[in-house]
Amino acid sequence: MKIIALYFSILAMFLLTLSSPLQAQGIDINQARKTDLKTKKIFTSWEEAIKSPEEVEILDLSKQKIDILSPEIEVFKNLRWLDLSHNHLKVLPKEIEKLKKLEFLMLQYNQFTFLPKEVYNIASLRELDAGFNQISDFNYKLNKMQELNTLRMTNNQLEELTEELGNLKALRFLDLRNNRLRFLPVSFQQISKLEYLYLSGNSFTELSEDISPSRFRNLKEVHLVNTSILVTDKEKIKSLFSSTDTKVLFVTPR
Repeated sequence: MKIIALYFSILAMFLLTLSSPLQAQGIDINQARKTDLKTKKIFTSWEEAIKSPEEVEILDLSKQKIDILSPEIEVFKNLRWLDLSHNHLKVLPKEIEKLKKLEFLMLQYNQFTFLPKEVYNIASLRELDAGFNQISDFNYKLNKMQELNTLRMTNNQLEELTEELGNLKALRFLDLRNNRLRFLPVSFQQISKLEYLYLSGNSFTELSEDISPSRFRNLKEVHLVNTSILVTDKEKIKSLFSSTDTKVLFVTPR
């Protein structure tokens, strides 16, 4: 009986961990800052949060069937984490730009067809997840996003990336899996701090010149699973990284 009780205790702890909105998924560049946030109260109700907006640092409004985010979002002056995932959002209010302390913004699993321009103006953002939408347009000025180190745009409909991508000087983690990309912009080579690059499930045929280790000395992982990369270019890429510690994956590891 004690063994069974221990089993369920461990299982409960595991499920609790999975349910936390601050739980890291995979590689997490911002783990230290999220650990600090774990000591803060998580507000999951707009009605409760709006009563004491100055106390709100974490607002989790995920899975609440939200169609329109209230412009009153601007009253949360101390907000650092905003989770709007798994809703029905297509746009964001301009007032979201006024969240000067916002570091983490979760927009995945909504109905965006473009990344709202208001997002590009949040200079304090460190992590942005806009995966699992229908975003086809990612072409706006990124020069204000100088703190952004993690960008997740997986499972969208991107066919090309803006040259502005090179302005993300602090970017260390870039997840572009399962889009329709055929090439990377020239400016991509300016993201010298990049450590993790996920490009699987796109339409690339050649990449060896774009991801040379001579330009990306900090690269730790490159994922190129399920792409159209030519055999000759795969060999070039393997050769380029053969004398480095970078892990390059062309097939899913077993």
